[in-house]
Amino acid sequence: MPPVDGLLKFISDVSIKNTVLHPASGQYISMPFTDKMKSQWTSPEDIPRKLREELDSVIKNIYGKKEADDLKTTTMRLCWDGITADDNWFICPHPRCKNLFIATAGSFHGWKFLPIVGKYVVQMLRGTLSEEMAQRWSWDRPLHPYPNPDRPDREWWDIKAERVSRL
Repeated sequence: MPPVDGLLKFISDVSIKNTVLHPASGQYISMPFTDKMKSQWTSPEDIPRKLREELDSVIKNIYGKKEADDLKTTTMRLCWDGITADDNWFICPHPRCKNLFIATAGSFHGWKFLPIVGKYVVQMLRGTLSEEMAQRWSWDRPLHPYPNPDRPDREWWDIKAERVSRL
């Protein structure tokens, strides 16, 4: 049943990265956009064509082709999900900055743990986090890439210029 306002909101499997040079470190990293115009569209004709096609496919897979024919995407927004090479969070004190505590990153499904992750953050702050979890979520841990097939491999610039033609 759709919400009262008639909008259906869901997460889709459309993932991209935005690789840029990080000047301070000299490393290339994927960063969220600082300009909302690059990550939010308020009319169907402004959504990049490739994203629109993928979103339509996701809707058809969720609802079935017949039911999806009546559903129209009117707006779209990209929400950034920080991930790590091993798909684990950083929940730790920063090793070199006193009184700086980190609780971030993770994997593409980390958002669903938000109702419980606070418990572990509190344990970290109190110094009662188990040694196993403290090591798994530490800042200086070895990051061995985890073979995650959902990790984005497409760049934003590969799709940004393509738009749905005006109706």
